Amino acid sequence: MRNILHLSDEELQVAKRIDNYFKYCDMSFRDKVFHTILIAQYELEGHHFSNEYERQRILQFIRVSDDLLQKTV
Repeated sequence: MRNILHLSDEELQVAKRIDNYFKYCDMSFRDKVFHTILIAQYELEGHHFSNEYERQRILQFIRVSDDLLQKTV
């Protein structure tokens, strides 16, 4: 997370959630973000949400995670 100064508040919040979720994994932050996007897409494709609001939150989480992934290049 070397570009921490260039993250929006939302990106920073998501980055912390991702890092905490994969706390005990020996992966780079970029790999953590990549796997997070895969998991979130699986949730969408499997319809693992109960209403439209949750679906939109997952979509927003994917968008922010994708932005983080682009910033870790």
